[in-house]
Amino acid sequence: MFETMTLPRQGILDFPIGVVMKSLTDGYLEHDHDYVEINVIVRGTARHIVDGKPQRIRAGEAFVLNPGTRHGFADTDNLVFYQAMFDPVLLNPCLPVLKKMSGYHALFILEPAAAAASSPFRSRLSLDTKALQTIAMLFEEMIREINEKREGWQALVQAGLIRLVTALCRQHCGAGRDDPGAIHRIARTAAHIEKNYLQPLPLESLAAVAGCSVSQLIRDFKRSYGATPAGYVLHLRLEHAIQLLKDKSLTVT
Repeated sequence: MFETMTLPRQGILDFPIGVVMKSLTDGYLEHDHDYVEINVIVRGTARHIVDGKPQRIRAGEAFVLNPGTRHGFADTDNLVFYQAMFDPVLLNPCLPVLKKMSGYHALFILEPAAAAASSPFRSRLSLDTKALQTIAMLFEEMIREINEKREGWQALVQAGLIRLVTALCRQHCGAGRDDPGAIHRIARTAAHIEKNYLQPLPLESLAAVAGCSVSQLIRDFKRSYGATPAGYVLHLRLEHAIQLLKDKSLTVT
């Protein structure tokens, strides 16, 4: 059985957002949805099925499901987890900052794509006890605001979402700083490009950031982003030039 889920609108600047804690004992039928979903496992284990491919999940793990991803849970054992569900446009105001974090690229772009595509790249954020407690507090604050609905609750929930996303990305940055795995290599490179795309970025310097050969970087980066590192840099520079042309306070000389 397969179903598509739509998140009810809850009045967050006309965009949907929801935050819950779930407990599963009997699994959950496969489904997809039209929103981003952040999952953080608090305790227990389960078999998480993503686009028909099973993956074992356990306490402390965090992962993102992007719109259109078909998934479900089976073989659950005392599974308890937090979920944050939201329209991805809610992150747009912070994207210029988030894209400079390797954790954002790993958590929101590379890992979801790898899980859905049976990619040879494998990675998932694993939180230690202290980090899990910090993330749980952010979830609980948002849940409390949603339940109590005191004046201004919508703004606080939206702010809480940004805090949650940034905190998870920061955790992933720390976890991947010295990780030689492909996802962390590519994430470090993409974040470095986002920070420095207006500067000269020879392939040799990008390969040094990634910690691999130039040929391997080109191959892995193109597999993940559909463009070579040089193509990615060019795209960012063109976008920057377009924004400058749109700025009416500047003149073209």
